[in-house]
Amino acid sequence: MKVIALKRKLLLPDAKIGIINRGEAAVRFIRGAKEFNALHGTTFTTVAFYTDVESDALFVKEADQAYALSSFPEFAGTTGSPYLNMNLLINALLTNGCTGVWVGWGFVAENAEFAALLEKNGLVLLGPTSKAMDDLGDKIKAKEIADNSKVPTCPWSGGFLENVEHASRMAEKIGYPVILKSANGGGGRGIRKVFTPDQLDAQFRSVSDEIFRFFGNRVIFMEALVVRGRHLEVQCLADSHGNVHTFGVRDCSVQRNNQKIIEETPPAHLAPEKMKDVEASAARLLKAAGYHSAGTVEYLYDIDRKEAYFMEVNTRLQVEHPITEELFQVDFIHLQLRVAMGEVLSDIPKIPRGHVIEVRLNAEDPDQKFAPTPGRINRYLPPLLPGIRIDSGFEWGSRIPGDFDSMVAKIIASGPT
Repeated sequence: MKVIALKRKLLLPDAKIGIINRGEAAVRFIRGAKEFNALHGTTFTTVAFYTDVESDALFVKEADQAYALSSFPEFAGTTGSPYLNMNLLINALLTNGCTGVWVGWGFVAENAEFAALLEKNGLVLLGPTSKAMDDLGDKIKAKEIADNSKVPTCPWSGGFLENVEHASRMAEKIGYPVILKSANGGGGRGIRKVFTPDQLDAQFRSVSDEIFRFFGNRVIFMEALVVRGRHLEVQCLADSHGNVHTFGVRDCSVQRNNQKIIEETPPAHLAPEKMKDVEASAARLLKAAGYHSAGTVEYLYDIDRKEAYFMEVNTRLQVEHPITEELFQVDFIHLQLRVAMGEVLSDIPKIPRGHVIEVRLNAEDPDQKFAPTPGRINRYLPPLLPGIRIDSGFEWGSRIPGDFDSMVAKIIASGPT
């Protein structure tokens, strides 16, 4: 591998990499790192951190080293998820000699403050810089970068809304229906649709109160509501030398409560020329932001206008990345490692093959409005069939804890058409 020294600290080939995640995400990285070692002669060590309820979890068994988060002094008095306690996480990483960090998705994966703490302590994040994460994680800043990069954006307020009166003026300018969004929201939170002027006051106050509870601020912006749309996204990878690669377009339109449940690539019935345009605009945006590592640029495709509008950037690897891996026969864990080591990725073979669909398998009760149903798995027999890939953090006898996401596995199916 050709490696060039950069100003940004590099991941060494014998690094001990701490995993700030659990379940399927952690297993995905552990297996990817082990395979990378076998292929490239590196000696990465994977380090897992777990809660007491998951002491016998699959990711704990498969990691080279594993430590209970409750064993560190900072754990005392922790409220909420320990995977969000940044002082605890930093101490756990440093105490056990980690020099690299992989965050996956969820928890602190898009927390610019955590990324800055890693940089301050000399730890290498397998991801973007804290500045790029901060710029793109703020949806208002990201829209401004998009506008400056000639990336199409949906008509919007051009900045944050000061109050309801300001929101009313912008709604009249944009035209109803509109949508109110948190500048730092995600996971379906901080979103309200407004169809008529009489709904604006209540919806503005509702979204303001919600995002204050979850994100600690009341920064809201407004954009035109696309009534008939599709959720598209471009998987990207950027090295630290100015090379930005795109890997097709995914369609994640099948959602429940703003949560993706089925993803496919390439999108059906979308013109190839439009997909090329969307990929090109995604590359322009990430290059303008000085982005490194894997990331996803999301778009809202207006079916009536036949235009793809920029929505946001996920400054991390996405849950649904396996369908892109299967389509292009690449491994994004390997690519993240190569970027972190400073490799120049000027030429990555990208030949799409066939069509891929992913379905998320969740431990939920449909008779109880799909409420999570934690418990022990008494029988688990994943299919071993051609064209089927299963990504999971569980096995026969595993316990699904009630403290975390209810997803059990991702079922990825590939075919020629």
